[in-house]
Amino acid sequence: MSVNIKAVLRASAISIGLTAVILFIVSLLAYFTSVSDTVITICAYAAVILGVMCGSALIAHGAPEKKLAHVALMCAIFAAVLITVSLILNGRLTFNVHTAGIIGGIIASAFLGAVIGNR
Repeated sequence: MSVNIKAVLRASAISIGLTAVILFIVSLLAYFTSVSDTVITICAYAAVILGVMCGSALIAHGAPEKKLAHVALMCAIFAAVLITVSLILNGRLTFNVHTAGIIGGIIASAFLGAVIGNR
């Protein structure tokens, strides 16, 4: 069996969209309230983790075979989109502890979502 590209792109779009909606809500919360930066940072990490987990659970549930390949491809697309957005907003590529944390969170939550979607 081959990889279902349409399903991977759909799951990627859903995970990116869900992450964007949650980040928009968090940014509104940060603008209109006096929430600390630490809470906002944690919420941003949680938004990425939740978005990737939902997308990988969706693709793992829908893919009859090669679940890991589908999830890994969705994970790579999500990371590429995040890197592209970071390049556009920052003008350069930076790699620090936050970047490593986000990439590690993407990978870990993708595999956790694959386990959840496999049930």
